[in-house]
Amino acid sequence: MNKDLRRDLLDYILLIGGLAGGTFLFLIVWPDRFWLKVIAAALGLFYLGWGLYSHWNDGHLSAKIFWEYLAVASIGVVLLWLLAW
Repeated sequence: MNKDLRRDLLDYILLIGGLAGGTFLFLIVWPDRFWLKVIAAALGLFYLGWGLYSHWNDGHLSAKIFWEYLAVASIGVVLLWLLAW
């Protein structure tokens, strides 16, 4: 397995593990709206941080990529907050 593929595979394993762990926590605290919102915000920050790190690590991080990841993370957090309402 070449070096870039191995690094990208580890990045995606981290992403899937983080999102799965956040989903698991979200389901565990389901009736408590405060913790649902905290976990939703943490998932959004995790996704944003993962995206920025991944692109920075590849050497092609730009303002456009930052705003794209911020927009997707924000939409996800808003949807989860609406679900927790």
